[in-house]
Amino acid sequence: MDVTESAEADVDASAAAARQAFKDRQGWSRWEPASRAEATHRLATQLARCRGHHEEDHAHDPDGVS
Repeated sequence: MDVTESAEADVDASAAAARQAFKDRQGWSRWEPASRAEATHRLATQLARCRGHHEEDHAHDPDGVS
């Protein structure tokens, strides 16, 4: 779902999930900053890989014939 397609209920559910996650005694808000940075970096790396695979899957040849 695109963010522009989300309904108010989607936003409310997302905010509630974020609040709940920060209440978790072993959750993200309790992690050391270095641990959060490492996890964020791993996520960014995986997202970049997925994006690369997605772009490869949808690439067109130079002549426009795929």
